[in-house]
Amino acid sequence: MATNPQPDPPPPPHPSDPLAQICGEVAAVFRRAWGRGPRKTTAHWAGPSTLVVLLENGHTDAEKTMRAAGHIQELLGGRHLLQVLIEDDLKASVARILRRPVETMLSATRLDPDLSAEIFLLGPSGAAAPDCPDQGGTPAPA
Repeated sequence: MATNPQPDPPPPPHPSDPLAQICGEVAAVFRRAWGRGPRKTTAHWAGPSTLVVLLENGHTDAEKTMRAAGHIQELLGGRHLLQVLIEDDLKASVARILRRPVETMLSATRLDPDLSAEIFLLGPSGAAAPDCPDQGGTPAPA
């Protein structure tokens, strides 16, 4: 006699861990801008006011083709331009999730290995973050 398998419960709309939320949102911003997102995204605190987000294996097939043809500078130039264009979206996502203002952001890309880094320098947790009515903030681990 066959039994009907129970469907898995739906996942929560957002993970409760702020770093997991940031990983998901950063990957989504890249996916919308590039047409595909990174295969792996991790976020790490690098002090109380510095957040590093690493994006692995995020280059598109077109970028891989450009690299194989030796068009490295054009590839890096295009990637830099797109990173500039999405900077405000990335900063707004991080500020909203952490409820802390993002003072500035730095971006870097390497081709081998296929790795990008987004580094967010955060303002004080008591400072107003854009569009964040609750000023509670999410502190970095001690």
